[in-house]
Amino acid sequence: MPARRVVAAAALAGFGVVSPTVADGQRIYEQVCAGCHGADGTDAMPGVPDLTERDGVLRKPDAVLLRNTIKGVARPRAMAMPARGGSPALTDDELRAALAYIRRTFGESTTKEKRSK
Repeated sequence: MPARRVVAAAALAGFGVVSPTVADGQRIYEQVCAGCHGADGTDAMPGVPDLTERDGVLRKPDAVLLRNTIKGVARPRAMAMPARGGSPALTDDELRAALAYIRRTFGESTTKEKRSK
């Protein structure tokens, strides 16, 4: 096997590559996302989606949420979501980790409706 293929195979197998974890996602959320979405996900700023709403943005598939997070979202009469949360240095994997944290923390099992029961 040529040396390049061995290196590529090793990288794909995870050798020397550290993928962000949900704990990294929490750190990213707290440092980048919480400024607009709030520490508890309930929209710290007007026009920002409440991540805890049962029929809110988290009902969308991960692929859509990741694309929106990478590219940003402009919505009429609401605050725009900047590309990469306004932090261009964040990698796609870091954004995936932040979304995993958001899903785990504010997802369906923790929605307002279920919390009130």
